[in-house]
Amino acid sequence: MACRFGLTRREWVAIGTDSDGPIELLTGSRLSVEKVRRQKQRGMVDMANPRKDSVAFPWPTMLVSLAVGLLVFAIACKLAYQQYCGSAVRYRQASTLRDIAELRQAIETYRREKHVLPKALSDLPQAWVRHDVNGAPVDSWHRLLHYWTDGTRYRIFSYGRDGKPGGVGLDYDLSSDDLGQGRVAGSGGAVVKSLPEEARPTFGQFVTDRGEYGGSGSGISMFLTCILTGAAASLLAWRSIRRGARLHWNRGLLVLKLGVTVLATLVIGLFITGLHIPSGH
Repeated sequence: MACRFGLTRREWVAIGTDSDGPIELLTGSRLSVEKVRRQKQRGMVDMANPRKDSVAFPWPTMLVSLAVGLLVFAIACKLAYQQYCGSAVRYRQASTLRDIAELRQAIETYRREKHVLPKALSDLPQAWVRHDVNGAPVDSWHRLLHYWTDGTRYRIFSYGRDGKPGGVGLDYDLSSDDLGQGRVAGSGGAVVKSLPEEARPTFGQFVTDRGEYGGSGSGISMFLTCILTGAAASLLAWRSIRRGARLHWNRGLLVLKLGVTVLATLVIGLFITGLHIPSGH
């Protein structure tokens, strides 16, 4: 039943028959005759136009695999971002706010003793904070800490990582206004228990951090690991679905296999991501 249909050096081979006639496939493809028979039995042969393509592309398998990969990527990315926000990348923010708390305590002591606010930070006795070569207090980015007062009120502030007014996340302007009750304790120094929510790194800062501020490890390496984790999960899901089709798994078993794939890739991916958390060293 072989026929050429005008094709050069390629033979058409009939693989079985059905109600519409013989199913004709090119022997020039990589598919063996036996494999094509199995695919025909599973309904993967394009019966509407068998001569156009030897096998219908398994779109449902691809879509489910992509969905599994995106799910794993989203979960891994969220957990990695949370780990990043609690890492050493925020050390400079915490250290700066601790120095601001120390200065505020020194100002309150000055006011109790002299019944007036200092006109400048240089009027304060030497506090246990960072200073430049001129003795002026600086933040963790080695920029001058700013002080404002109208005689009755005062404010100490830093312009954050970028050194410019305004900003969010790592660029948030830290000030004495962020020192709420319960954040400062101790008589010899200040202990900052938490940073303001506005100072939390943004997702954009997470994925663009190349390790300039957190020592070893970086946000971008954590993000790339999440991408690879999602890609691996998608590939494993694809193989599980194709294997399930060959072995005639029921839907419940297939869902269980996919669940195991999601959990396994997440555990391995998060372990590798943890190796890239900024450590400050």
